[in-house]
Amino acid sequence: MRQKGLAGILAVLFIVGTCGCATGSEKKDENNLSIVLSTNAVEVSVEESVEITYVLMPENSEKQTVEWKSTDETIAIVDDSGVVTGVAVGETNIIASCGDDVFATCAVTVKEKSAYERLDDKEQELVDALLANINVFYDPSSVSIVYAYLSANGTWNITVRAHNQMGGYSEQDYDLKPDGTIEEPIFNHVEMPGNEDYNYDLINEAIAEYTQGA
Repeated sequence: MRQKGLAGILAVLFIVGTCGCATGSEKKDENNLSIVLSTNAVEVSVEESVEITYVLMPENSEKQTVEWKSTDETIAIVDDSGVVTGVAVGETNIIASCGDDVFATCAVTVKEKSAYERLDDKEQELVDALLANINVFYDPSSVSIVYAYLSANGTWNITVRAHNQMGGYSEQDYDLKPDGTIEEPIFNHVEMPGNEDYNYDLINEAIAEYTQGA
C-alpha cells in the first residue's frame, strides 16, 4: 500500500488525472495508471522551446502511447515528444493524455523575447564581451555603447558612455580583447564603416537587462 500512497501524492503535486486503467500487473494496488510530468508550470519565450518529460505510474506499467496537445495553439504549440514552442505572449495549458481518462496538465506562460535574445550573433558576442568586464566601470548600471567596431584580429573597438565619479557622464574608448580582457587604447578610435550596422538601442537594452535587472 506504500507504493499506492506515493503515487497518490505525486498525482496531487503534478495535477495528474487518473482512472482505473489496467496495467497488466497482478497486484491490485497497481491497477491505477497515471502520468507524472517533469513540471506543472513552465515559462518560454516567443519562438523559443522547452521540453516537458513524463513518467507513467506505477513504474512497472505497460508501455502506453502518450499524446500531447495545447489548449490554445495561438499561444503555444507542442509536438509528439512534449517539446513546447512559444507562439505569442499569453498563457495556455499543455495536456499529456493516455487514452480518454488519464491525463496530466502543465501550465505554460509565453513571454516576449528578451532584448538579448533578439540580438544577432555578433551583437550577442559584443554584449557578452562587455558584460564580462562590466565591473571595471564606476557605475555599471549606467553603461551604454555608442560605437562598436570588430577589428580583423577579433578585438572589439568600442566607445562607452557611463556615469563618472564627478557626477556626470563621459565617453571613453576601450578595446575588448579576444582573450576576454579590456583595456584603454593608446590612441583614440577612428570611426570605421560598419558600426552603423549594429542595433545600439537593442544592445543597450540588453546591457540594462543585466546591469539593472530590467
